[in-house]
Amino acid sequence: MKSLIKSVLTILISIFFSLNLNAQKKKDIIYENASIGVSIVPSLHGGFLTMKGASSELLDSLRKADKLKSVMDFGLQFRFQTGRDWIVTTGAYYSNKGLTRVKTPVNLLDEIHKNMPRGKTVISDDMQGFTREIYYHINYHFLEIPVLFGKDITPKRMKNEEIKFSWFFGGSLEGLLWHDMRLEFRGFEPYGMSEYTLNKNETELKPLIANISAIVGARVDVDLYPKMRLYFQPNIRKQFFFASYGIEKHHLYSLSAEVGINYDISSNKKERTL
Repeated sequence: MKSLIKSVLTILISIFFSLNLNAQKKKDIIYENASIGVSIVPSLHGGFLTMKGASSELLDSLRKADKLKSVMDFGLQFRFQTGRDWIVTTGAYYSNKGLTRVKTPVNLLDEIHKNMPRGKTVISDDMQGFTREIYYHINYHFLEIPVLFGKDITPKRMKNEEIKFSWFFGGSLEGLLWHDMRLEFRGFEPYGMSEYTLNKNETELKPLIANISAIVGARVDVDLYPKMRLYFQPNIRKQFFFASYGIEKHHLYSLSAEVGINYDISSNKKERTL
């Protein structure tokens, strides 16, 4: 899993530099205030739980156990000017959406997960610990293609400054790369394990292979060099459809604080506004 994430990140960075070199070589290609960038996206992912046939007591108990999941997403971004103050942004992002469910305290004979291998299903006396907890990290790994429309809201008195402000809205097409559930054991190690990962079939959540998210946020750009900018882009995302269609249904959302560097690939002589 980690090797796949590293491979995706390597590909995105390679595309970034290849586009940069290609733009420098092909002077006949004209970009109207266009830029490319790479970013890291610290995110808090969570979900609203719906459960068919569950009692209100069980549903309330699970919802209280469900917590936000903190992860680091990343992506490649392409932006271009469409009008005096309007900007379109697209790109490709990897995101690990989902949530974390915390079971605490874990007592003797409590079930860990019914689909763990035989002999590792229930807590037994040889598992020692003071405060036993299990963190069920429910992961939906997506490749996202966003399309965002941004509006420059920089005050007129700051138009010539090295900092610019904007807000944006739009959506994202999301394809599921893979799905799993990572069980993290705290305060005890069942049969010498500190964690265990269930695959897509073992989780029994039946993930949806594609989804769409609505996105809204703001952005600050700061000039570093004549063609390079640092940007900070906090945003909120919410999926339109349930991420799973098993007994449990998760309606996912995200709170992100994207940070990245944009490089201007415009070949025109106009003042750069991105």
